[in-house]
Amino acid sequence: MYLSLHDGITGLITIGVILIVLLTIEIAVKKWHLDKFLGRKILHLISICACAWDIQVFENKKFLAFTFLLFFLLLLGVIKKGWLQVNANRTFGIAYFPLAFFVLLIIPVLPVKIIVFSALTLGISDAAAGLAGQIWGRRKITFLFEEKSWAGFAAFFISCFLLALIYFHLFTLNGLLICTVLALFPALTELFSYRGSDNLTVPIVTAIWAFLIIQVDQQQLQWLALAAAVLIILGYFAACRKWLTESGTAAAVWIGLMLYIIDGPVAFVAPGIFLITGSLLSKLNKQPGEKLGRSGVQVFANGIVGTGSLVVWKITGNFEFLAGAVLSFSISMSDTASSEMGTY
Repeated sequence: MYLSLHDGITGLITIGVILIVLLTIEIAVKKWHLDKFLGRKILHLISICACAWDIQVFENKKFLAFTFLLFFLLLLGVIKKGWLQVNANRTFGIAYFPLAFFVLLIIPVLPVKIIVFSALTLGISDAAAGLAGQIWGRRKITFLFEEKSWAGFAAFFISCFLLALIYFHLFTLNGLLICTVLALFPALTELFSYRGSDNLTVPIVTAIWAFLIIQVDQQQLQWLALAAAVLIILGYFAACRKWLTESGTAAAVWIGLMLYIIDGPVAFVAPGIFLITGSLLSKLNKQPGEKLGRSGVQVFANGIVGTGSLVVWKITGNFEFLAGAVLSFSISMSDTASSEMGTY
């Protein structure tokens, strides 16, 4: 693969900036007692934004993609050896973002502008969520495997909204609607991370979501915004009725948004029947562990395979994936019905 002088200089500048920031923060933590958590977030912000600039100006995208893959493998080895440890627990989060950029760059249909936006979202909004959660997020909730806060969610959503507003120049009433919908899904995604996995999931999900959003017309966008509002209201109602926990509500809204963008209201038929039937049947047995409602883990366990199959069906048009999605929701409903009715 050909590498021009321009690309070589661009790559060296990016690597140089990251190394300088890394060394500066290390010195600041040791000598000037900079808070380690704050230092990590500064490094995260500057490193990811430097990579976003690299993606924007680099000419040979294929070469850049495999360079990110190489750095992912190198960081993986470094972390396994214990040479790089950003916190008390060994995590691979710092290695995930190059893998995410590799995946995005090898998807031919994704415009560079959207990939850069997804990288900036990871750099800016994820850092904002971490800081807000640390400062204001006194009430923690285990959304999947890791404790998060609604304060962190709000910081992610607001920063992503403002980023989309400025980056895409959407300074109209319709633009505000686009930014609202565009920011909601990645903000929900960040809640369901584990040991840095959001460095992989957030940019990929943000890019795919943004790509889907830009393809809808104004009327469809309005219906999508209405659907998002309805999903949030229904989720709140389900939480009040103890059908879902807070994490289960967030997971249900996440899956609901993905279903709607795939095929509109029709996509809710199978999962809707399962959700209503399963929620009603679960009330037959008043066991203490079930009074709190279904958690995010349970919602994803029952819905992610079917939702993923619908996504593949939407992309490929292959009927087998549509049948697989319906089958997945049917199995989940049958399992729930047999368990609840059998116990009752």
